[in-house]
Amino acid sequence: MRKSKKFILIMTLSAAAGFFSPDAFASKELFFLGHGSRLLPGATTDLWVHRDFAYLGTFNQPCGDGTGDNGSGIRIFDVSDPRVPREIAPIPSLPGSRINDIKVGDMNSSQILVHSNEPCNGGQGGFEIWNVDDPLRPFHLAHVQTDDINSFIREEMGGKDIGVHNLFLFQQGNRDFVASVVESLFGNFQIFDITDPRNPSPVGFWGVEELRLAELGLSPDLVVNLRDPELIADLQGFLESGFGQFPRRFLHDITISQRGDLAYLSYWDAGVVLLDIRDPSNPVFLSAAVDPGSDGEVNSHAAWPNEDGSIVVETSEDFDAFTTTGLPEKWGGVRIWDFRDPLQPILLSTFETFCSANPGDTSCDPRGVYSVHNVMVKGTLAFLSWYGNGVLVLDISDPRNPFEVARFNPVGPDFEASNGGIQDVWGIFFDKGRGFASDRNGGLYIFNLKGSQ
Repeated sequence: MRKSKKFILIMTLSAAAGFFSPDAFASKELFFLGHGSRLLPGATTDLWVHRDFAYLGTFNQPCGDGTGDNGSGIRIFDVSDPRVPREIAPIPSLPGSRINDIKVGDMNSSQILVHSNEPCNGGQGGFEIWNVDDPLRPFHLAHVQTDDINSFIREEMGGKDIGVHNLFLFQQGNRDFVASVVESLFGNFQIFDITDPRNPSPVGFWGVEELRLAELGLSPDLVVNLRDPELIADLQGFLESGFGQFPRRFLHDITISQRGDLAYLSYWDAGVVLLDIRDPSNPVFLSAAVDPGSDGEVNSHAAWPNEDGSIVVETSEDFDAFTTTGLPEKWGGVRIWDFRDPLQPILLSTFETFCSANPGDTSCDPRGVYSVHNVMVKGTLAFLSWYGNGVLVLDISDPRNPFEVARFNPVGPDFEASNGGIQDVWGIFFDKGRGFASDRNGGLYIFNLKGSQ
């Protein structure tokens, strides 16, 4: 209890020492509960929570060793008592690979965990499927290799065994699926049927290169067996056009609707792409939401719809607010979209913190990154991980006028000592009044939001 009071004090009062975010305010609604300590600088990636267990991924260091003994892999915490999270045995990464993303769900077959693989020291790509009916005794079900959809790129350009960055579990009736972000040239969005989780099979795919093929009056079916070097170069040029730090049209993240019929693809400088996936073998393009005021640097990083899909909250990640011109511009912020007409999304509003909007301001700790990162929407609240600005909660009941209702943003030497560095929040998860966040330096944080559903 002393520890909890200490963190609430740091959160709600100006810091006695060190920097304090100028727009971090006293919020009596967000209460710190517990900390699952993992003091490895820059190591922790995303998280997912299922029942009474929180699952955290690991970035490049420590790279996977196949056992988890070096601190890599999925670190699992029993959070049945949120004030005292208890770490249990990890799920190991593949040797030479890292785990960026994890999803867990109650599927038709069992409680299923899937995690991404990306090489950090020559390891494999693709993704893994685990049974976690008993998280104390998880067992491996399958490894799924992911390749480029184009035969020429697979055969002649090494487009096999490619990394997966993010994924999402979903169901359609008695069928179970994984949607994956494959780091291929073509067909970044790939769907796999895991109804029999020991024997997963590819089902369908889509890539934003189809929009360029449509401009050229060509069928999207061409991309699978395309071997014309000039057309491949044209499509590659389209995918690698953009603006800013990462000028690309590449798929970064995906969210699937609760009904399993719509896919929201965060396609960086191509914006938020909406697909109809009622037939998973044939995803159909519906629209692309691109900020009409953008200079081309869209940086669509993640997107999450509200329950009926009428509103979508998009995060725009920008790691370097000084890259383009060398002068202070802005870190990445939030866009809120009206998707009531899925064919014509309308930008309703944007949101920024003081530090994300003012990267040159000396009141913002210069060690911090002030871009938004991930988002989860529950009811009329958007929960955001915002790196150096911590955890933010926005009220989006009026999506034209979002406002901040709570923040978890402790600062100062005591917090840094307990966190292994400044706050650097990567992942966010919220359900049934309880929130979870992963800090890249410090591990797992748990909190309650008073009055939430």
